Amino acid sequence: LMRSGLRGDDMAGVFGCMYYLKQLLRPAPHANPYAPELLTQFRLVWVPLCNEWQPHGSAVPDEAHGLQPVGLGPQEMEGSFESGSIAAVIDLTDTCVQQPRIVYGKQDAAFEHHAQVLPSLAATFWSGRYFYRSVGEGAALARRDEMAWRMEKLLPSVVVDPQPFDTDFHRGAAAAGANLIRIESPGSCNDFICNSIWRTDLAATLLEHVVGAHYGVLAVNRRASRVVYADHPPLKPGEAVRIHNGGDDDAFSKRVG
Repeated sequence: LMRSGLRGDDMAGVFGCMYYLKQLLRPAPHANPYAPELLTQFRLVWVPLCNEWQPHGSAVPDEAHGLQPVGLGPQEMEGSFESGSIAAVIDLTDTCVQQPRIVYGKQDAAFEHHAQVLPSLAATFWSGRYFYRSVGEGAALARRDEMAWRMEKLLPSVVVDPQPFDTDFHRGAAAAGANLIRIESPGSCNDFICNSIWRTDLAATLLEHVVGAHYGVLAVNRRASRVVYADHPPLKPGEAVRIHNGGDDDAFSKRVG
């Protein structure tokens, strides 16, 4: 279950989810190389807006991070799940610092697997436009004095923090066996340069890697050159790495353009 629009103004997650789902449905000759296998294992459900839409214009000062969104706090979502019926709840939102995070509700075997593979996937199959005007890695987006043209890869930190999942909805999903995950990509009302295309690409790629980590490893080389992941042979542009948790290792697929 993927949820976005948690505050109503965090649009990067909304468009990131839409972009991710659209690339799963591309027809030939550019069909996604791993979609059939993924969809034999999971059903993907998306809640686009978990809160009322809210424009970016409403904000209040915050000493640490500059402007912060006003308004709508988290809206409780109703839902109940049978045991074993849900693999994960993945919330997508943004953060006011130049550092993506992938947050888990608890430290368990799933977290250990994801914490091992997600940083290496992000380093190999990096996304977005990485030459742009921004603050430095880890800096608050409100620090306009730190704004400069930069070339960098923003690799996500993978952490455990139960606080974002302290709702009846999350507790019910966890009781049914779901992993509780929150993807935070940089962006807020302080992000005055916008970078919306890059934000969307980053959110969609992180989501692809997190969903794929439940399968085992799923990632597509969307760069114009070959890449090497772990100890596998080089992947050409458009090829995917596919490694199933059950040990059925079919690491390569046809080119998808």
